[in-house]
Amino acid sequence: MAKYKSLKGQPIQVLTADPPAPVEGQVWVVANPGTASVMKGYKSSIPAGTWASGGNLNTARAAAGASSGSDGSTSLFIISGGTPNSVNVEEYDGSAFTEIANVNNAGENGMSSGNGSTVATIFTGGNPPRAALTESWNGSSWTEVGDLNAGRGQAAGIGTQTAALVVGNGNTESWNGSSWTEVSDLNQTRRNNSGMGLSTLAIVAGGRTPASPAISNHVETWNGSSWTETTEINTARAEVSGSGVPYNSVIVYGGEPSIAKTEFWNGSSWTETGDLASAGSRISQNMGASATGTLAFQQASPSATTEEFTQGNVTVSFDID
Repeated sequence: MAKYKSLKGQPIQVLTADPPAPVEGQVWVVANPGTASVMKGYKSSIPAGTWASGGNLNTARAAAGASSGSDGSTSLFIISGGTPNSVNVEEYDGSAFTEIANVNNAGENGMSSGNGSTVATIFTGGNPPRAALTESWNGSSWTEVGDLNAGRGQAAGIGTQTAALVVGNGNTESWNGSSWTEVSDLNQTRRNNSGMGLSTLAIVAGGRTPASPAISNHVETWNGSSWTETTEINTARAEVSGSGVPYNSVIVYGGEPSIAKTEFWNGSSWTETGDLASAGSRISQNMGASATGTLAFQQASPSATTEEFTQGNVTVSFDID
């Protein structure tokens, strides 16, 4: 078997963080004191991902909130929802949903941020009417905590239970674990947009704008203090969902008008990959911290069916030298 050094002309680098501009085929190890070392590699072309059927919800619904752990197919919550408005919350263990404690306030188009049962979750906003209420999960029950400054639905929740963003309907609010603060607005006002990432590193794609054309293909990235426009998605869409953390592994999928297409972000451009089996809009937001394992559901009308996304792997064999 060929040695990596003989293939690439240099040994594998040991770094404290990912390199800022890796090249095709580059491999490195991230090592920091007190943490496990991780070997990583870069490939600009993305293998096709696929969707397959997941476990059904116990209660059919539309336009619910959702949050999950590092693997979107486990420790996942489906929260509230509409048509009719629901207070039900269900947790997914990778194969089946179980009903757990209800939220205090029912509503569709609410926003969730968090890591399912792993680290906990907040749920805020919703329609009708546009709500400002926020609820926090402690592992067994929901408690009302600090309200949003502006009530809203049809926005996106990003981040964790103690460091989150709500993005859409004209502005952005940041959560510090106890209260919301208005921060920098998006460059393009929109609602029904997707939102993926963390409170310090996020990406928003698609949505519905007040201007013509109403359905957007615009994408913006967040650096912790401001939004910057970047490469547009290939298919404009509203009521769109997404998963992942830039610039690691991000997908957007579904949307209006009846879109099944999924697109993968590699940090600079979008590539179409495997389609959903069922085209639809109002698919739940924030369904995973990575693209692989993402679970999608939610059509514009109530549904109990889900689909799970798996991204193909890039593999290479070599001896470390």
